[in-house]
Amino acid sequence: MTNESEWITLSQALSWIAFGKKDDKDKLKKRLAQSNYSPDDLFDLEKGVEKLASKASNGAIELMGKYVPRGVDSGEWALTENIPNEKLFDFRAFDITTDGLRHGKGLMWLPEVADEAQNKLRYTFRPVLRSEHYNDVKVDYAALQRECKSGALRPLPASLLKKWWDGLSDAETRLGEAKHTTMLKEAYPDQHVARERLRELRGPRKRGREKKSP
Repeated sequence: MTNESEWITLSQALSWIAFGKKDDKDKLKKRLAQSNYSPDDLFDLEKGVEKLASKASNGAIELMGKYVPRGVDSGEWALTENIPNEKLFDFRAFDITTDGLRHGKGLMWLPEVADEAQNKLRYTFRPVLRSEHYNDVKVDYAALQRECKSGALRPLPASLLKKWWDGLSDAETRLGEAKHTTMLKEAYPDQHVARERLRELRGPRKRGREKKSP
């Protein structure tokens, strides 16, 4: 086990992967709220969870946390222990409220993307299928730096952004911002396009629900 000074919280690790900043859970909540839970931020954070869990399940990054077994209401008395690699195949849902990992995948207790027209957030209830979980998860920072890239990505050149947009079909250009954000990240995973640049490229849109992909 490495020295305690080399361990960071799960929120700090995920924030570092997604945004290039080691934000604790309170700062991470604030960052997400300030962006109105933008599709960009939620996508980056969810990808960060998946990347970290994949690396940890293969033994490349060590994690530890307080295991709370099924039937226990509170993890107040739980002791910190190493999280076995194989557990990361199943416990890879980020619980931002406890710096924890729950059964399943993705983000827990965070809204989906905002409705651009109504400026409202969409919350979807995700039932907890298994109650056992890990709180106060910490990550080996040295291994994290070795195995993952920080989220400080280089901006996508304007020429490539225009080439990507010009290559879309008419139907694809009419898709919503969240879908375009996802398509860009899939096409250029190691580069970043600011939300303002994408909106300028998309041009003015009518208020109302945008067309979704089939």
